[in-house]
Amino acid sequence: MPADARTKRVAWVRCGGRCVICNEYLLDDHLEAGDAVRSIGEVAHVAGESRKGPRGISKLISLRRRNEIGNLILLCPDHHRSADKRRLTDPLYTEEYLFGLKATHEAFMKFATGFRDAKRTTVVRAFADIRGTPG
Repeated sequence: MPADARTKRVAWVRCGGRCVICNEYLLDDHLEAGDAVRSIGEVAHVAGESRKGPRGISKLISLRRRNEIGNLILLCPDHHRSADKRRLTDPLYTEEYLFGLKATHEAFMKFATGFRDAKRTTVVRAFADIRGTPG
């Protein structure tokens, strides 16, 4: 049974609508046109949904937990294809690597979107002579 729509929405929100690998914003082109918003990002499994899928033999996550949010990331179509198709020849797309990217990316998104209203600041200018030269 694949991940449900709610879980996929949570993945989109936690990733800020950006690919975890290249940080591409995955809605930009479609928002300005006024058209219906189409998802051009893809929610992907870190450990494969089944044992036969990419990274399907996992030491990090059990088979019954593969469709939970902890195993899902948001990728652009190019990186989703690369992560799944090149898995046997490219050591880059390991579970450890993808889980590390997921943690870093989601933590940054939570931090970056957590700012409240901008605080007022004051510019302070100081002038002085430094060894007889204005500074």
